[in-house]
Amino acid sequence: MKLYDEKGYPNTDLWHLPLYPMVLIWGARGIGKTVTGILDELDRKEIFLYLRRKQQQADLCMLPELSPIKKINEIALTSYVPARIAKNYGAIYNGKKESEDKIKPYGQPLAYIAALSTFADVRGAGLDDVTTMLYDEYSGEKNDRAIKGEESLILNAYETINRNREIDEENPSPPLRAIFMSNSNEFINPVFSAFNVTDIAEKMTREKKSVVTLPERGIILINYLNSPISQKKKNTALYRATANEEFKKMALDNDFNFDTNIKIKPRNIAHAKPLVTFGDFTLYNIDNILYFDERKSGTPPIFTTDKKGISQFMRNFPNLYYQILKGKAEYQNYTVYGKIKATLL
Repeated sequence: MKLYDEKGYPNTDLWHLPLYPMVLIWGARGIGKTVTGILDELDRKEIFLYLRRKQQQADLCMLPELSPIKKINEIALTSYVPARIAKNYGAIYNGKKESEDKIKPYGQPLAYIAALSTFADVRGAGLDDVTTMLYDEYSGEKNDRAIKGEESLILNAYETINRNREIDEENPSPPLRAIFMSNSNEFINPVFSAFNVTDIAEKMTREKKSVVTLPERGIILINYLNSPISQKKKNTALYRATANEEFKKMALDNDFNFDTNIKIKPRNIAHAKPLVTFGDFTLYNIDNILYFDERKSGTPPIFTTDKKGISQFMRNFPNLYYQILKGKAEYQNYTVYGKIKATLL
C-alpha cells in the first residue's frame, strides 16, 4: 500500500487497517498529516476525538479563525465549524450560513476537541460513540515543558474512551482506534515510551524504513519518508534562506535529531554491581561507570517511579541522583533512557 495519495498527502487507508488499532506516525513539516487526518475522519461519518497535548493548543482549535477546520473548509469546500461546548472542551459541527461572513454550528457534534493535560476531568463521561482518537503533535518541540505523568495520561485517556467495548457480552465492538501524529521533533517522547517502541522507531529512522507492523500487539508504525510535498518545499523561501541543517533535516527529511550526549551502550552485567532498582530498571556500577539496564541482578534497594519513590531515592542516594542528572550514566538502549528521562530527569 502506498504511503502517499495522488496529491502527495499521507494515504490514510494505512491508518485504518483492521489488525492495527494503534497507529503511530511521524512525518516532515507541512505534508498534510493534520488536515488530511481530520478530513478523513469527517468523511468516514463516525464520531472521533481530536486531542492535543496542552489546553492552550486545544483552545485555539476551537476558534473558527485559527482551527485547522478553516483550512479543511478551503480545500474540501465544506462548512464545518468548531465551537466550545464546555470550559476545556469543544466540538466540530456542520455549519449553517447565518450571514456573508458567519457560519453557525447546527445539529449534533461530528467530533470532540480536548487536551491531554486536562482530559482526566472527563473520566466517567459517556464517550462510547467515539470510534477514533486522533492525537496530534504528540512529540513536543525542544522548548516544550513535559506534562507531569504524560505517559500515564495517554494510556488513561485511551482507557477512558475505550472502556470495555471489546468485551461487552451483549454488544462487543472493535477497539478504539488511536492515531498518533507528529513531526519528527523529539525522538524520546511519551507515546513511543508508552508503547515501548522507542528502539523500533530509532532503527526505522536510521535504516530509512517506512512501515513496521507488530501484529501480535496491534501496532503499526509509519515513518513518512520522501514526501512529494517536502521535495517541493526545498526551494521555498525559508529553506533557501536558512543554514540550520538540523531544522531542515527535521522539517523536510523527517529525520529525528539524535542527542549525541545520550550514552547508549549495551554492556555485560555478569560482573556488575547492582546499586538500586528503579521501577523496571536497575542501576549498576561497571568499572566505576553508572549503567541503567532492564535486566535485573542481585538484591539492591528497590524504589518505585511514583512521587514518593522518587523522593525516597533522592533522599537516600543524593550523589547517585546528582550524577544521573549531570549525564554521567549510560543506558542499555533508547527505551531505557526514555523511561528514566520521564521519571528522573
